Amino acid sequence: MKRFWMWVNPAVADAPVLYASLSGHGGYARFVSEQLSSASRDFLSMAPPLTHTALVSSQLQFPELRLIEYDCGKLQALARLLRRLYVNKHRCLIFTQMSRMLDVLQAFLSYHGYQYFRLDGTTGIEQRQAMMERFNADTKIFCFILSTRSGGVGVNLTGADTVIFYDSDWNPTMDAQAQDRCHRIGQTRNVTIFRLISERTIEENILRKAIQKRRLGEMAIDEAGFTPEFFKQSDNIRDLFDGDVDVGDVATVEGPKSQKDVEKVMATLEDEQDVIAAKMLLAETRADKAEFDESRNVNAGESSASIFQSHLDSEEPMDEKYIELISQFPKGWEVPW
Repeated sequence: MKRFWMWVNPAVADAPVLYASLSGHGGYARFVSEQLSSASRDFLSMAPPLTHTALVSSQLQFPELRLIEYDCGKLQALARLLRRLYVNKHRCLIFTQMSRMLDVLQAFLSYHGYQYFRLDGTTGIEQRQAMMERFNADTKIFCFILSTRSGGVGVNLTGADTVIFYDSDWNPTMDAQAQDRCHRIGQTRNVTIFRLISERTIEENILRKAIQKRRLGEMAIDEAGFTPEFFKQSDNIRDLFDGDVDVGDVATVEGPKSQKDVEKVMATLEDEQDVIAAKMLLAETRADKAEFDESRNVNAGESSASIFQSHLDSEEPMDEKYIELISQFPKGWEVPW
């Protein structure tokens, strides 16, 4: 046989026939079932055993799995590519943008008998890890179908050496991250990238825009001087770590030398009412400490009020924790006593 024709007719049905039955709907259903069985036996008895399947297929048009790839040129090209990769003992990753396309690829791979895994946004984290470990360890699993934007972090599929982009993303960085899931540390083979593009479709425009974005990024990195040569020049960040600068050339600023100087500097930055309130609070705290200090000899006639006044009039510098307390007072805070 050198030439042949293949056709698929629409569904064929007999003309409607009216039957009158006195036994109700149950009797009518039994009568129709018997008529259908008798007509089927007569029809199949007339056809040879080798041709009755083709005759039935030409009369009844049902969803045919064998035609799943003939409605799309990409699937035809993918079928030939997968057949060649499978014969040469390669393993592949197939990326697409839509989960609906993953359903089509799933039916396509099931029809051709390839073992595969599927990963999309609905796949749980624990299930993802289990599938990745099994795919990398089991060479019988030929293919892994994924959505481009799912599983970007922690996905390591070094068991594959071929990446197939069924459709491209507008952002070239997303495709680069997707193909890097195969080309990671631990990959010992050369990774081959395939991209399927349909001619005279919007996919050509998508690919063109993605190339322009990638070139724009390369221009920003290379032509702006962000290269290894930039760090070898004299006036760059390496000068910060040379240590050849004379310390005497660096201008120094004198800071406060004592705690009392620190207290005066902090007082200049606060309002007058805040400074007075903080000073009174510090004096009260010191008076409480002195009143309950057993090691200190306090006169019998000395009251807590006199101790508080003595600390208030003292010139001793404030501690750092009280200086920090001053900065936490709100503006315009008034002393409650």
